[in-house]
Amino acid sequence: SGETIQLQLSNATIVEGNVGITTPLATATISDIDQSLNFSVSVDDEGAESPGTAVGISEENLADNAATFTVSLSGALNAGNSASVELAFPGTATDNVDYTAAFEAAIAAATGSGISYNSTTNVLTFTAGGASSISFTLTAVNDDLLDSGETIQLQLSNATIVEGNVGITTPLATATISDIDQSLNFSVSVDDE
Repeated sequence: SGETIQLQLSNATIVEGNVGITTPLATATISDIDQSLNFSVSVDDEGAESPGTAVGISEENLADNAATFTVSLSGALNAGNSASVELAFPGTATDNVDYTAAFEAAIAAATGSGISYNSTTNVLTFTAGGASSISFTLTAVNDDLLDSGETIQLQLSNATIVEGNVGITTPLATATISDIDQSLNFSVSVDDE
């Protein structure tokens, strides 16, 4: 962007009469909306983990039972440009059973401000003039199942941009659900002494 094309006139001649050049230089500037950006995904929770460490949420602890996922672009899109990324949910926790809201419902509720989501193709699209990140929260469901260690994951792939190039710097974010449910048996015994 900002490159120029110039045409310069000089040495005007005419067979008979006078000739001059009133505008010796004409310039056209090439504009371009190409840009280089990156997508990333992160997860944070209400717990005490340090930034960048594994995120754990609890079924039972209401002060630490939610994970907030954020999909971000590394910068704002230039006017007329848009970028998209495909989402996948490879975690072992069951969507809308082990946590609520369901991934797609949470994403759809968070869209707007230049961000749209196609649930058929799992493609999240950012447009120029809109936000450069989207966040949504998933909350662990306290059930009676023995299911500690299940994971909620959001994975990014197949990033595209209309003008320029786009990559993915952090493709996967994981929150692990802890659970204190136990399976116990009681027994009774008799001693004849």
